[in-house]
Amino acid sequence: MAIALEGKVAIVTGATSGIGRAIAVALAKAKVKLVLAARRIGEGENVAKEIQAAGGTALFGLVGRKRLPKRFYGCVPRPPAT
Repeated sequence: MAIALEGKVAIVTGATSGIGRAIAVALAKAKVKLVLAARRIGEGENVAKEIQAAGGTALFGLVGRKRLPKRFYGCVPRPPAT
């Protein structure tokens, strides 16, 4: 039995390489809207652009860093102080 994925939303971690990237590309081909998460900014942006260029929907978000690069200030909400 096939599962209809078109129009669904998926979060893919480790989306910049290996199995994470392969899963992201496969889901994009199935018309899934993607939120890509990874630690490497340039590679994550490139994967999102490749998916978008092929007609898919993908957004990239940086994860796993204690300090964000200055170009991300204001783009990502700050976690509450503990």
